[in-house]
Amino acid sequence: MPADFTVYDSSDYGVALDVTLTDASEVAQDISAATAVQFLAESPSTRTLKTWTGGFATDGTDGTARYTLASGDLLVASSAEPGNWTLRVRLTYASSVVTSDEMTLRVLR
Repeated sequence: MPADFTVYDSSDYGVALDVTLTDASEVAQDISAATAVQFLAESPSTRTLKTWTGGFATDGTDGTARYTLASGDLLVASSAEPGNWTLRVRLTYASSVVTSDEMTLRVLR
C-alpha cells in the first residue's frame, strides 16, 4: 500500500493521487462499502492539516482510492509550502473508521 507521489510545483493541480489500500500481505482490499473517503495531508513546515474529499478510482472493489489535486491544495495561507507532505487515506464505514499508513507527497517548489 505504501505510495509516494511527487508534484513539481505547489501551484500544480489536476494531478490524480491514486492509492491502493492493501492488507499486510499486499493484497488489495475491497473498499466499496466505505461511505466516505478522505485524504489527510499535513504540510512539512507549518504542520497544517488539510482534509480533501476523495472517492474511488473505479468502484472501490479494487481497493483504489483517488483524490485529484485542486487549485490551491498545496498552498498554506496562500503561500507555497514545498517539501515532504505527510499523506494518509481515511475511510469511513457504517460501523468504523480506518486510516492508512503514512505516505509521502513530495512538493519540489
